[in-house]
Amino acid sequence: MKRRDKILLALAIAILILFVAELIFRPFAFFTSMGKEFYKAGKYENAEKLFAKKAKNHDGTALSNRAKARYKQGDFDESAELSEEALRCEPDNPNFYYDRGNSAFEAGEMEKAIKYYEEAILRNPDDDDARENLELALSKLEISPQEQGQQEQNEDEEDKQDQDEQELRNILEALDNMESRDRRKSRPQAPPKDDDWW
Repeated sequence: MKRRDKILLALAIAILILFVAELIFRPFAFFTSMGKEFYKAGKYENAEKLFAKKAKNHDGTALSNRAKARYKQGDFDESAELSEEALRCEPDNPNFYYDRGNSAFEAGEMEKAIKYYEEAILRNPDDDDARENLELALSKLEISPQEQGQQEQNEDEEDKQDQDEQELRNILEALDNMESRDRRKSRPQAPPKDDDWW
């Protein structure tokens, strides 16, 4: 065996030993790293399973990672529960409030979403994403489906009222014109002017 091949073999063995040592002595770090790789690859279900192994120790970050994976799978209720659990583990982490706000937003709970986004901003005033999402939630709250229906109904009523007012103005104007004509007719007519008056 050549010297180069021996070096490559020794390097491969060293990497394998480090990998096994990582797996034995720090299994949760390994699972988290693998979970993040699955998450980046869009394999959210596999990522969530790996994050779950670490989350059993009530690790806020692992719970938050699970919540994000569930969110990406469209399971907003489970995502919300996991985010709440992460917040109980680490109540001062602004990212957990942001994630919980996203779950509430997707579930259509705008009041909760606003509350969580505000908490995230209080803990991290530089979080532009939380600010943007807060503004979006506030705008959605202002025009909720019920309010939108009510707003449309109010607009229809206002349009009808405007039409009624315009119709009333037209009637009054027509009456004024008729009255003016009647007054002109009832006035005594001056004799026609004669051009030969001098």
